[in-house]
Parts: sequence; structure tokens; C-alpha cells
Amino acid sequence: MRFLIMALLTLGTAAHAQAIFLTYDQWEKLPTALREVYVAGVVDGLSTVTVPEGAGTAKHYNDCIVKLKMNLGLIAEGTKKFMEMHPDLRGRPAPNRIVAYLITVCGVPTPSEGPV
Repeated sequence: MRFLIMALLTLGTAAHAQAIFLTYDQWEKLPTALREVYVAGVVDGLSTVTVPEGAGTAKHYNDCIVKLKMNLGLIAEGTKKFMEMHPDLRGRPAPNRIVAYLITVCGVPTPSEGPV
């Protein structure tokens, strides 16, 4: 258990410091816990509001994740199932595939969901 915690902290620190972008194939090979940590980083990046124009998008996806009671494991599994239907996208960046899955579940924000 201690090793897993250290690995998660190391991955989180390394990913943040070096902006590691894994391909979907690389992401899929990670142990389940690390895939979920990576998903957390993607969702966090999607939810982080850096400009007022991004507030509606962040709210849209946060609300959707809460409404559907999705956790990191469900998002990771959903992404894997989504990729089974789109094998031609496997070599692409994992964050893009995770967001593509969320779009299929949550849709895209409407213009009325603009800045809060």
C-alpha cells in the first residue's frame, strides 16, 4: 500500500511538473489506480477556470459528473469502452480521448452556459 501511495504521489508530481501527456495506449497500460489518477488530472484540467469564458464549460462538465454520479473509475471504464468503438484513435493523446468520452456522455456546453 505504501508503494502505491508513493507511486501516485510521484506520478502526480511528475505529471504536473513535466506536463506528461500519455497516448491512450500508454494510459491503458497503467495500473487501474494510476489510470484513475490520470483521469483526475484531466478532469481537474477541464474544471480549472483560467479565464471567465471557461467558467461555463467547467460548470457544464462538473455538473454533469455530479448529476450522473460518476467517479474516476467510471470515467476510466467509460473511456475504455468508448475507445473500443474508436480503435483508430488509440495513438492519440489520452486526455483528448477522456474528454471525447465525457462529451459523448455530457454533450458540449451550450452558449447559454457561458461565463457565470
